[in-house]
Amino acid sequence: MANGATTGAVAGAAGGAVTGAQIGSIVPGVGTAVGAVAGGVIGGIGGLISGSSADRQQANAEAWAAYNNQSQYNTSMANIQTGVAIAGLNAYLARQAGQTQAAQIKAAALYNSNMISLTTEYGVELLEDQLTQVWNAHSLDSTQIEMYRHREQGTLVANMGASGTLVEGGGNQAVLVDQRTQEAMDLAVIKNNADRSAADISNAIAQGRWEGKVAIQQTMWEGEQQAFAAMYNAEVQAVGSVGSAVIQSGADMYNAKQAFMTGGYDITNAAYNYEQQNKQAMVKGLFTAAASYGAGAYARKIPGSTGTIATSTNNYTSFGASPSLGASSPGTSIAWGGTPSLGINTPGTSAAWGIGN
Repeated sequence: MANGATTGAVAGAAGGAVTGAQIGSIVPGVGTAVGAVAGGVIGGIGGLISGSSADRQQANAEAWAAYNNQSQYNTSMANIQTGVAIAGLNAYLARQAGQTQAAQIKAAALYNSNMISLTTEYGVELLEDQLTQVWNAHSLDSTQIEMYRHREQGTLVANMGASGTLVEGGGNQAVLVDQRTQEAMDLAVIKNNADRSAADISNAIAQGRWEGKVAIQQTMWEGEQQAFAAMYNAEVQAVGSVGSAVIQSGADMYNAKQAFMTGGYDITNAAYNYEQQNKQAMVKGLFTAAASYGAGAYARKIPGSTGTIATSTNNYTSFGASPSLGASSPGTSIAWGGTPSLGINTPGTSAAWGIGN
């Protein structure tokens, strides 16, 4: 409750004091002043106790409301921070997953490239072996042809010598030249075939190596692209997760603050309403006490008299016109200076408001 507010204790004490005073002023056998004072004290204490209990209940309710409001705000802020932290963790895990996936893609591309390179080199080695075999075959064929032609030439020369003709002249010479020419032609054919085979093999080797390099480059390029896509998707997912969390946290923080402020306003309004109720209760108590006093006085008024309240004590009509405290004997009065005094009248007469000596 705010400082300076009208509390239940104040309202209860004020209303109880006034009501008690009015009731005490009409209690028989006590006296107006004493009754008013005593009734006011007793009524005020009762109202104070009752109002203080209401104040404690109201203060306790306000304290719990403030505690719950603060707890709700703290819980909301903790949940917001937790959500942002979870989003950050998810973003970190997404980036880690993207990096792992990219590393796997690159490793797979490198492995495939190595396999292509090994396969290409193996094919080249096979072709080079074939090339070696071609030249070996060419060398062997050439040697065989030369040996064959040399034997053939020796046979021709021997036959010519046995016939008694000159080997180096005439038709014998032409035969030998023809035989040597045929040998050269055979060697040229073998050499040409070997060259063609070697060229084909060399072309196959070059083509294999080129295709291997292209395949390696293609594999590495595709791996790089896939790795980049994996990293990009992971980054987009991470940024989206964090961005969404930040935006949502901003909205949640605004809502939490609004709820906290609304709760504070409600507590303030409750305290204000309690204060207004106490003010109304105090005013109502004052007016109710005044009305009760007026009604009591009017009920005890004796017809034909002016401003008197009649009651009986020991067959004497007591209470004069003004509050005074004391005991009187018949025919005398105890007066308050020059103010209205309480007089004692003789039996059979009515009490009047008089002026004492």
